[in-house]
Amino acid sequence: MADKKKVTTLRSKSRLAAFEDLRRRSGFLVPPRKAMSLAQKESKGLAYPLPPYAGQSLVGLFRQVQGEWKSLGKYRGLAVPIIILVVLTTWEKEYERREARWDQIEHEETVGLANNLYARSLVEPEARKRGFWPFNRGREN
Repeated sequence: MADKKKVTTLRSKSRLAAFEDLRRRSGFLVPPRKAMSLAQKESKGLAYPLPPYAGQSLVGLFRQVQGEWKSLGKYRGLAVPIIILVVLTTWEKEYERREARWDQIEHEETVGLANNLYARSLVEPEARKRGFWPFNRGREN
């Protein structure tokens, strides 16, 4: 029962954080570093990180990326390999983080199953019935 209560409180906290994120960021987009730091602060108590631009539309994100790309000017050719490298490393980090989280979930489920099985084994078996004959009193059947 305590686990269900904990899960419901975590879900409600994450839902409230997501609603706050949607409410607060309805205007212009926040710069990426600030957005990432805000998302990191909001997801401190949660078991998983919140996305930095959860409440933004894809069009708004595309407009910001387009503006940043135009501001690079003549350094666009230099930026392309760096962008590709950052995208690939970020992808790998997210994949590793996701796999670690699944491993943690499987470990928690295994521990819970082991605890349930151990608790079942601690239940004392029923007392054995003694035989009818009086000379069987001291011995097991």
